[in-house]
Amino acid sequence: MARESVSDVTMGTETAVDQEVDALGPHYVKRLLAGRPFYIAHRMGGTEFPEYTRQGLDASLRAGFKALEVSVRRCASGDFVAIHDWKTTRNVPGTDYQIWKTPWSTLSKLRQASGPFLRLSDIVE
Repeated sequence: MARESVSDVTMGTETAVDQEVDALGPHYVKRLLAGRPFYIAHRMGGTEFPEYTRQGLDASLRAGFKALEVSVRRCASGDFVAIHDWKTTRNVPGTDYQIWKTPWSTLSKLRQASGPFLRLSDIVE
């Protein structure tokens, strides 16, 4: 399902994420779910650390999470930015950028509580 969502967003073009999912094999999700209990880091560790930040990502991986929940929005320059909201207001107080109207060159300079925004490509590398 996640693969279909990425393809739908990119209007059917194959992306690096599509290639990564294909490389994992068709039974990857079944293998993940075979381990019990199975936990997913909500908003990439956003309950204990600021959501969608390198700090949250690193803490989630250290804690042993096998999967991360990541919301992404496509910004004006075409990059997929890890953010739950459509605007920067909650993550960066005092700002009000609409993600789809703002290029990555602007978003990359904003600072959340513990660092810059991440692109999807920063997370999957």
